Amino acid sequence: VIYVQTGQYLDRVGRVDVDLTDFSATVTSLIAIGDVTLATDDETILVAEEEAKTEFEDMGAEVIIENLPVHLSSDRDVVRRKEAPLGNLITDAMMDYGKTLDQQPHLAVINGGGIRADLLQGEVTLGDIIAVLPFGNMSSSIEATGAQILEMFEFSSDTNTETDNDGNVVLGQGGKFLHISGARVVYNALREPGDRIESIEIEYDDGFRPLDLDATYVLATNDFLVAGGDGFEMLGGSRIEGESLETVFSNYLRNNLDTIDWDQYAPEVANTRVLQIAVEPELMDALGLAIEDAVDALDAADDYTEASVLALENAIEAAEAYLYGAASDYTESDHTSHISALRAAIDGLELVDEETPVDPVDPVDPVDPTVPEGELPATGHVGMFMPGMSMIGLGALLTAISKRKEQSNK
Repeated sequence: VIYVQTGQYLDRVGRVDVDLTDFSATVTSLIAIGDVTLATDDETILVAEEEAKTEFEDMGAEVIIENLPVHLSSDRDVVRRKEAPLGNLITDAMMDYGKTLDQQPHLAVINGGGIRADLLQGEVTLGDIIAVLPFGNMSSSIEATGAQILEMFEFSSDTNTETDNDGNVVLGQGGKFLHISGARVVYNALREPGDRIESIEIEYDDGFRPLDLDATYVLATNDFLVAGGDGFEMLGGSRIEGESLETVFSNYLRNNLDTIDWDQYAPEVANTRVLQIAVEPELMDALGLAIEDAVDALDAADDYTEASVLALENAIEAAEAYLYGAASDYTESDHTSHISALRAAIDGLELVDEETPVDPVDPVDPVDPTVPEGELPATGHVGMFMPGMSMIGLGALLTAISKRKEQSNK
């Protein structure tokens, strides 16, 4: 089977000359649209074409939203390399649609190359929606392991890096760049391709949880990606297909216009789901190891003071919130600061001092009414036993404290 792709935006005409006696002699070619001329008009074709055009225009004129409150950009420099509000809105619609199916998705993704037009503020028609999603892709639901999802996001970020106008290292453009709903991904542009994912978290009702590589998740996407389009060969298998994406998207907008939080889609570039950082890998790894060391120290902190344990807990909580939370701007100085705070909290753990201070008192000879004045008590008498035992106990206590201090100083 010969498959001919003719380019984009009708800029080429594909021609295939098939030799039915020798199929291997079949010739394919692309003809630039500027080189095509009509010899004569075919009235039958023109009538059918005009009817189809009128029908499509009537269908596309259907108003989906009378007044869209934000401008949603499809700028290639955004949708093919960064998190874009338009991509977020489309995948949110896919997640919402998935809730109506038996196989409800954990997350939804769409490739940036499939987003082809802006949605302008004001009236939005079905024709506008179709211009955004022009390929007629069907919503598809598949099962994927955590390992497949990790590979999928690694492939999404597998592009040459570039430097933006602010001097930051960022991912290069790629139609395979994924927009997501139901998950949060951190890329590190300074890591090598195939090893750029710092973390993936799946969103649940009670918050985000780290991706489990051995677990099975339901992924909502389109039939193009499921079939390996844009190189996503790690996906595949049996799938459940639903409505076309433009139908899913238009219905979501029509039915949820008044309940959607439009503020989250207002910025041209979002930074809540696909977080891109540029921190030296060694420093990222050092902070992760510092957190692990601090957690290990906390697990063994039974004999430490409450104040020093609380200081360690606070340092761990702050470092984890920074490293694994929705941080929008990781910096080397912040990493270094958290590492220093964790190390200081570990070194600051103080053992509980078991010595109980006692107010000094003047020694008083015990008075025993059973012993005549001026005589010594007999051996084993209570008056001799109690002071002796007190001295023995004090010596044992001082010895224990001395040993504990020696252990603490080692």
